Amino acid sequence: MIQPYVHGERRSTLYAYTYVIVINYLIALWCLCRFLIEPYVMPKLLGKKYTEADEGQKRTMTNHVVNILWKCSTLFGLYPFIMTVVLGKPSNTYLTYGNVTYGDMLALAYMLFSAGFIFELIYRSRISFVTALHHLVALFISTIVSWMIVARVRGGMEGQAELHIIFTYGVFEIFFETGPHVMMILYKRYRNRQAMLKKGFLFVALWSFTGTFLEQFAIGYLYIHNWAAWDMSLKVLTPILHCCFAAAQVHGGRVFLALSRKMAREYAESLKNKDDLYVLEPQVSFQTVATDVVEKKSSGVRVSVVEEIQEIQK
Repeated sequence: MIQPYVHGERRSTLYAYTYVIVINYLIALWCLCRFLIEPYVMPKLLGKKYTEADEGQKRTMTNHVVNILWKCSTLFGLYPFIMTVVLGKPSNTYLTYGNVTYGDMLALAYMLFSAGFIFELIYRSRISFVTALHHLVALFISTIVSWMIVARVRGGMEGQAELHIIFTYGVFEIFFETGPHVMMILYKRYRNRQAMLKKGFLFVALWSFTGTFLEQFAIGYLYIHNWAAWDMSLKVLTPILHCCFAAAQVHGGRVFLALSRKMAREYAESLKNKDDLYVLEPQVSFQTVATDVVEKKSSGVRVSVVEEIQEIQK
């Protein structure tokens, strides 16, 4: 069960260097994107669908790959999350080797999320209002929490209590919001495989709805247990921000559900077109054969209709 914040627990000292760490993450993401993903990975992955696309479409497709990479990279914080937030161990517990604590690893994963959202807002030339709102709200609350911890507002109690909620959001983001990026890459690569795409989009939509549903229980539990650590401003602001996150997730699920239905319609139309082709094909073949037979007879060549049909079938 997810554990609430323990009063007096010391968090990582890395939050004082949030600006430096986030800037270095952004530099790494830019270099990775510019020197590896754009020139090598995307052309091999999508071929002409990428190279012949306009700049906006290229950035959108590249952003999906970047999102998959940085979200998978944050999995290094999963073990510290389980040990601290789920099992309740102090975040200042050191790992088996070295001077790194659970809190340090969680702080690095937390800042990677912020850098990933900033990079997407800057890099993409076409971004939906809902996605932009989700990222801006996440960055806003992350900035407030970092300030609370560094400035030790009310002894750092409020910011430290809020961190458990942010870490929980991050885990749900990794496991339930990475699939949509994978499906969009598959959609671009295998656009004509409607049967596969309709199942994939349906799975992603249901997976997203499931994550949103489960998230309500986890976040609600933390709200109740951390309620005493917040002043009135956070008691009002935090549920509002949570509604923004939940609305964005539900909207994303609806989008993929609509894409699944679209692929189902296209698949049904393709089957219907095949059936029509099978009905018309014998008539076309007979006309072709009849014309060919007349032409060959006029030239003195003797040939049967059966032979012509066999030749066409070959």
